[in-house]
Amino acid sequence: KKAFQFLVSAFERLSQPDIYGAEEEEKTAARTKKTFKISRSNSGCKKTRIHCPRCDMDWGRKELGLEDGAYNWFMMGMREYTCGRCLLSFGCMTARHVCPFCKRDFDYDPADYHRKIVCGNGGCGKEFGFYLFHVSDRREKQVREEQRALVKTLLKKREVLKARAARARGRGFKDERNETVIKERAFRMGLLDSCPRCGYNVATDPSPDAKRFPLKTAQVHLRCCTDKEKHRAYQQRLKQMKLSEKKAHGLQTKQEDFMLLSSWEYQGSKVDELWTLT
Repeated sequence: KKAFQFLVSAFERLSQPDIYGAEEEEKTAARTKKTFKISRSNSGCKKTRIHCPRCDMDWGRKELGLEDGAYNWFMMGMREYTCGRCLLSFGCMTARHVCPFCKRDFDYDPADYHRKIVCGNGGCGKEFGFYLFHVSDRREKQVREEQRALVKTLLKKREVLKARAARARGRGFKDERNETVIKERAFRMGLLDSCPRCGYNVATDPSPDAKRFPLKTAQVHLRCCTDKEKHRAYQQRLKQMKLSEKKAHGLQTKQEDFMLLSSWEYQGSKVDELWTLT
């Protein structure tokens, strides 16, 4: 049987030498072909210091076990990393960046990674670039596969959040007065620590009664909480907190959008990968 197969194969190769000859040449070229990569210079470039936006921990320490290439992918906006202290996940657009000369914060944009910028802090004005670490071809191939999986996870998370928001909108309109009544009831039952009127917190009250009888303390406080000035000041503080949260959420959304774009470009800007930008 094997002898017959060899005979058929030899007959096909002899009868169609052009086809099989071209295939052999392609295989040989694929084995011997070398990939030449064009890389930029690191002249005048620095590995800038990066800090966590929440706890201010220095990112990129050796004890965190990050490889050198992690700086490339972070500064390109491709990936988010987790802080080793407070476990916050953040990217280059939400992190704090420190100038290597004046040691003060500066605004960073991922589009600046492959060019030099001038520090805008007063009294500095120094020009510097961002270091590009060498990454092997094998590791780059692995990173592309990892990045494809990360993009799929991010898109699934967005779909879940959209579905959750749609369900919340479908439950009816939001009545602020009704919401206040519900929060007061929850505070009276011990389900909320902070008073929805003035912000008084039962859990942080050092008095012995608050420690021994938290529910009774909350109920008594709610009956006596009639100071309009405190109510107004607390509502103003809540409004500022909501604005800060909205700003942080917008920055995080922008970070994720750029991560999808930079991942698509890192994969080679292929047309069949355009679905990752949705």
